[in-house]
Amino acid sequence: MNGLRAVLALVVGWLVLGLSGAAHALPVANGLVAWYDANDIDGNPLTANPANGTAVGTWVNKANPGTNNGTATGTTPTLRSAPGDLMNGDSVIRFTAASGTGYNIGTFRTSAGGVNYFGVTKSTVTSGTWQRLISSYDNGQTAGTDYQGENWCLVRPLSESDGTARAYPSPYSGAVSQYSNTGKSMENMRLGRNAQSGSDLLNADMAEVLLYDRQLNMAERIITQNYLMAKYNGTNYWAGSPPTVQPPLNDFYAGDDAARGNYDLHVFGVGQQVGAANQLLISTTSTNPLFANAGLILEVTGGLGDNEYLLAGHKTAVNSGVTTDLPDAVLERWDRVWYLDFTGALDARVTFDFSEGGLTYSPLPAGTVFDLLYSPTNAFETTENPFTRVGLQATVTDDQVSFLVPGGRLSDGYLTLAVAQVIPEPASLTLLAAGIAAAALRRRRAGTRRG
Repeated sequence: MNGLRAVLALVVGWLVLGLSGAAHALPVANGLVAWYDANDIDGNPLTANPANGTAVGTWVNKANPGTNNGTATGTTPTLRSAPGDLMNGDSVIRFTAASGTGYNIGTFRTSAGGVNYFGVTKSTVTSGTWQRLISSYDNGQTAGTDYQGENWCLVRPLSESDGTARAYPSPYSGAVSQYSNTGKSMENMRLGRNAQSGSDLLNADMAEVLLYDRQLNMAERIITQNYLMAKYNGTNYWAGSPPTVQPPLNDFYAGDDAARGNYDLHVFGVGQQVGAANQLLISTTSTNPLFANAGLILEVTGGLGDNEYLLAGHKTAVNSGVTTDLPDAVLERWDRVWYLDFTGALDARVTFDFSEGGLTYSPLPAGTVFDLLYSPTNAFETTENPFTRVGLQATVTDDQVSFLVPGGRLSDGYLTLAVAQVIPEPASLTLLAAGIAAAALRRRRAGTRRG
């Protein structure tokens, strides 16, 4: 009993390091040159956004604050954070064509090369044609307009979500857009207007923009799309020229569905689309850090084939240690639970990082171990419904706890980290039973002699 009290004192003492641990990362970091987030307009997650309706003269580039910040041109766009304006709970920046709103984000590269853009927008406005989401123009150094030669742009879509083409442009709900190409420059760039003429103004709300100075491979693009679709409840992905709204493409993550509990936060993953050139696997290089978010790290260790992915997301902003929904001999678990979505039977390493998960780490006393807890459903959210111990051996390195998960050992479901009492091996159980029986026999004999 004293040992149990010591363990409980230790794990209940897991300290929350911050409101949500370290600032979350993106699924793909390599090549990211610009990141504009309407929920964090100053690029500092520790400061709150201003009030609804505030004019946003500077939209900070979170990828490199102070470099290529968005500078308002024309009438300043406004922050919209009223309930009716939010996208899945997140704020947006409102662009109004009648006022000539937009942002100058400057030049990232003058030479031709790869480029990848992702953006999330929505609109209820029908006026205006050929509205630019983003535009790049080299100031006439090469012939053509902002959509020819080394120049490039992406415009808002027409809508075919109900199967009927309507006049361009038409209203659309939160949608994920993408532009991916090679041989393009990144000069004189604008958000919400034509970089060449200043026309083709956007009438829409913009939630997030990601810009890379390389063309991401197919797996990287698909995982980034899934991150954005989950975060903003984006039901449509659009592409083409002009783009058309389509059913979700390459939707490999189901944890963001309402039936599965809306595990929308910090979605990321690993996988392969077609061939080894289209993989997103773990990396520890300085330019492409561990593919991890909010305390979880995923790595493919074997069995990876085409069209196979492992994606994860959660819904708990503030992590802590809790004692609910525990199976026998389990003492405490992380409150942050991850939905894991397996496409294929790949082998994986699953690692929990305490500091990134917002908690302090302390070594466990003898007789206790770290273990994985698993549930095929999210019934634990509404009733006291115990998880199941997976029973894999943990490896601890600094404040990271890792488990090797063979292909097929787990299916889609909910996973978290726990502290549990050691499960004795069968041989140990036999010796323990024999010892108990021998002790009982000795007591009986001693009682007979006293009698």
